[in-house]
Amino acid sequence: MTDYTNDLLADRANTHGSYAQVARLSQELKRIIRCGVGFSELPAEHQESLEMLAVKIARIVSGRPVDEHWCDVEGYARLARHQLASSVQAAVVEAEIAALAAKFAPVRQEAPDAPAL
Repeated sequence: MTDYTNDLLADRANTHGSYAQVARLSQELKRIIRCGVGFSELPAEHQESLEMLAVKIARIVSGRPVDEHWCDVEGYARLARHQLASSVQAAVVEAEIAALAAKFAPVRQEAPDAPAL
């Protein structure tokens, strides 16, 4: 490994804790999260945010609680909220379009019976 890689790994071990410990804790937290009955129904963005939160929590309790970890926790939660807001907004817009389409759709009138020839 290069000196840069060794320095980076040493720095991360200081702030994140032992990689092996973080991996064990993170995987156990993810396993617990995935056991939730609603997990599979969540959009991929929410699932990913929850799993990344597990990684960040494992780093916080294994290393030092540096500000970066808490900023990441906030960021992943915010990303999930934005996705939720976007999907709710899209559903509202779709409902409004459907209502307008129903309101302004031409009324079908039956053609009068043509006289028999």
